[in-house]
Formats: sequence, C-alpha cells, structure tokens
Amino acid sequence: MKINEIITEGSTSKSTLFRDLKWLRTVFVMGAQRIYDRWNRKGYGDGICDDIAVRFTNILNKNIKKFGARAERYGRNKAGTHAFAVVYNDTESYAIDIPYWKYELGNNRYGWKKIDGVKFTEEDVRIFKIARLSWMDYYESE
Repeated sequence: MKINEIITEGSTSKSTLFRDLKWLRTVFVMGAQRIYDRWNRKGYGDGICDDIAVRFTNILNKNIKKFGARAERYGRNKAGTHAFAVVYNDTESYAIDIPYWKYELGNNRYGWKKIDGVKFTEEDVRIFKIARLSWMDYYESE
C-alpha cells in the first residue's frame, strides 16, 4: 500500500481500532495545527513531520490504551524523508499521517520550508492500514 492511499470505511467496517482512530481525527487536527502554528522558520531548515508524528503518538497513547492498542513513536516512508505515527493491537496496524506536502516544501537533502496559511482539516488526516512487519522490521534493524 502506498503512503497516500486511504483506507475506505467499507473495507474496515468491523475494525474497532479504525473506528476509534477516525473518532480521534479532530484531536489529531488540533495537535498538528498547534505544532504548525508554533513553527517560526522563515527559510529552509528542519521540517515538522517528526514533531507531528510524536504529537499523534502522544494523543494515541492517551486515548486508545483502553482498547488494547499501543502507538509507536513513528514509522518512516521508504525514502526515510517523512515520519508518521503507527498504532497497533494484536490483530491490526495503522499509520496516521498528514502528508508533508500539505504544510511544507522541500526534501531531505535541502531542508524544508513552511507553507504559509495552512489550516488542517479532518480530511487531511490519513489513516491507512499497514502490515505490522513492515514497520517492526525498521525498528528491529536499528
């Protein structure tokens, strides 16, 4: 599954974890907006996807433990240039993300620049199913 694919509601209608994640979209938006609004960089430099991933992980760990799920600090795309939160339970695993192109320009080599005037919405929050091994291998290899 590619990072920009979103799980459709019909494909996961029996998933309690997915329903809980959808319910948290408003909280994810508020958390990401707070990080973005505090980002004062005018030129190119460090981006904020790591900060957003950590904020999402904190939100997840405060809100989903009662469902037997756990969140990790973050996963990374194959190029290693973008971070996102990962949440899992005994049967399923999801990534939660706002794609970087919504709020920053650039790449890993030259740095990132803030896109001015961004206001996140629930539609910006991507929740997509991932294979547990695809991100577990990443952590175990470090």
